[in-house]
Amino acid sequence: MKTKAIHLFIAVLFGLGVVLLRQFYSQADSADLDFMLYPLQLLVSVFTGLHFVAMSEGYFHAGEDLLINASCAGANFWLICMSSWFGWMLLSANSGRTLLLSLLWILPVSWAFALLVNASRIALVIRLEAALPGVAIPLNHFELGAVVYISYLLASMLLLRKLTTQNTPSYV
Repeated sequence: MKTKAIHLFIAVLFGLGVVLLRQFYSQADSADLDFMLYPLQLLVSVFTGLHFVAMSEGYFHAGEDLLINASCAGANFWLICMSSWFGWMLLSANSGRTLLLSLLWILPVSWAFALLVNASRIALVIRLEAALPGVAIPLNHFELGAVVYISYLLASMLLLRKLTTQNTPSYV
C-alpha cells in the first residue's frame, strides 16, 4: 500500500510538472524555445545539408523559404513522449525509488528522442518536396507529422516494454 501511495504522489507531481511545461510552451516564443529550436535546426541541417540562419522568429533558410519556429519545436511531442514513458514506468516500477530514478533518464532521453523525431519529420517534408517538384504532396506537414510521431511513439513504447519487462525462459 505504501508503494502505491508513493507512486500516486510522484505521478501527481509529474502531472503538475507536465501541465506547467505545457502552459509555458503555449505562451512561449522562439527565444523561449531555443533549447529545442537550436538543436532541432542543427539536426535538420545534418539530415538535409541545409544551413539555417538565426532570426528573432526562429531559424530560417532562404533558399527553401523555410522557417523553423516555435510552432514546429516539437514540445508537444516531447511532453507526450515523456508522459507515455513515465506512465509505462509508473506501471512497471516496483518502488518509488525506481520510479524517481527513471525520471533521471526519461527527461533527457525523451527530449533528445523528440528532437530526432521532429528533425526527421521536417527533413522528410523537405526531401519529398525536393523529390517531387511541382507535385502537390497529399499530406501536409501536420498530417505527415501525426503519422511520423505516432509511428515513432509506438516503436519507442515497444522498445521500452522490451527493455523493462523481465523475460523468464520457459524452462526455468
